[in-house]
Amino acid sequence: MSALHLSRRRALASCGFVVGLGRLSGSTASSPSPVDGSWRLGRGDARNTGATSDRGPTDSATVAWRFGDHLSSRKAPVVADGDLYVGSFDDTAAFVCLDAATSDERWRTDLGGDGDVRFPDSAAAIAGDRVLAPFGERLFAFDRETGEVRWDARFEAELNAPVVADGTGYVTLTDHGSVVAFDPATGDPQWRRDVGQWCPEAVAVADGTVYTVTNREDDQGALVALDAATGTEQWRYASGQPLAGAPAVGDGAIFVGDARGVHAVTTDGDRRWRFQGRPVEEHEWHNWSLRGSSPAVADGTVYVGAADERVYAVDADTGEQQWAFWTWNNVTGAPVVTPDTVYVGSDDSVVYALDVDAGARRWEFDTTGSIDGAGGAVVDGRLYISTFRDGLYALEEP
Repeated sequence: MSALHLSRRRALASCGFVVGLGRLSGSTASSPSPVDGSWRLGRGDARNTGATSDRGPTDSATVAWRFGDHLSSRKAPVVADGDLYVGSFDDTAAFVCLDAATSDERWRTDLGGDGDVRFPDSAAAIAGDRVLAPFGERLFAFDRETGEVRWDARFEAELNAPVVADGTGYVTLTDHGSVVAFDPATGDPQWRRDVGQWCPEAVAVADGTVYTVTNREDDQGALVALDAATGTEQWRYASGQPLAGAPAVGDGAIFVGDARGVHAVTTDGDRRWRFQGRPVEEHEWHNWSLRGSSPAVADGTVYVGAADERVYAVDADTGEQQWAFWTWNNVTGAPVVTPDTVYVGSDDSVVYALDVDAGARRWEFDTTGSIDGAGGAVVDGRLYISTFRDGLYALEEP
């Protein structure tokens, strides 16, 4: 544990603030209710809004259960019909179905650890009776009831999280800067479009358009709009710096983060506004540790993390800052928004619950590794969130 965390805890303790410690496991004493809600994609929906009408733990949090397999904090679990699905990699790769209420294991499919079946660093996606999960350069489709592999497809680069919309799946190839559309039932490709050198995260899909972020070696980033049916490029919005995470689609605009804040781009590819937090020195843009997060959007507000150690709430129409919350390290975890609370993880290893209107801290929960990437899932009063060292937590109101 770093000196930073020690001094931080002492400071909070001296103020009488209670810090949630991520060292507990097991379930609550009472029998948990079945989980009826769903979180079918890594960012909740095909628009990547990271928003839900469900509520999670609001005033405080306790551990309902913990799944201790080796996971990546870059992916949220996906949930539907009482089941939770997540990929892991301990001695070998595996994809697991858990009871979302109790963490009881329903099935586990072992995939081995050789060749291109590598650590699952991205969220899965639920598509009908299948759940799609990337493992390195391979995309698997598992039967949701049995865990049987229905099909798997091989690619020449590591895959980001799949997104399914209107009966079509879309996936990006990280190191090839490509977007591939495919049939979720069979895995058969429908089209492929090369858009740049890297695609850092998943696409967003809305109203017949696929939106993807791409970056180049010269640190130029772009948001690219593709026709969902054909892959034809419609427009390209260029940024002078690398862009971060996955885009999110709101009313009449697409929002995409960078290390300093967030861009709002119209559906015609024009800049509506750009919000910048605290200054980042020009030479620091070349440091890839300085990354922002995928934004979330709900009820006219955009929520985004930045490399200046802050979470920002920004007016979606004007780009004006509504509030800022300071964590203790870069905020690369993507926010998840409910009607009253914003949940976000930081590189300081802490999960924060913030008031959606004022940004005030409701509670925080300390893990043992940085919280990065997809941000978690909120379903039926619980926050399910993957961590770098602790595995998967289900947090709920005590």
